[in-house]
Amino acid sequence: MENLDDFYNSYKATAENGPREKQFQIVASSPIEVNGSKGHLLETTFYAEIKSKKILVHQLDYLFYKDGMSFLIEGYSSNNAWKKHESVIRTSLQSFKFKG
Repeated sequence: MENLDDFYNSYKATAENGPREKQFQIVASSPIEVNGSKGHLLETTFYAEIKSKKILVHQLDYLFYKDGMSFLIEGYSSNNAWKKHESVIRTSLQSFKFKG
């Protein structure tokens, strides 16, 4: 990968074509800027099996690319709890900052 767009496209393709592809849905996708760092937001839902129960998971990914390295910061919860936890997850992810 050579830049943020390459990282985002590769990550998205892996998610769409991975083991969850039949149940994977993109809720939102957009460029972002967090504390002066440009990145990309990918918000998705997918089904996961937890304790033999299939539940819908809501996930928020922030992707960054800096100095030749890719960074993925993510937060998630069950879809049922998303409304309760979404603001805390977003606030936590938006607190990310590269040092130096």
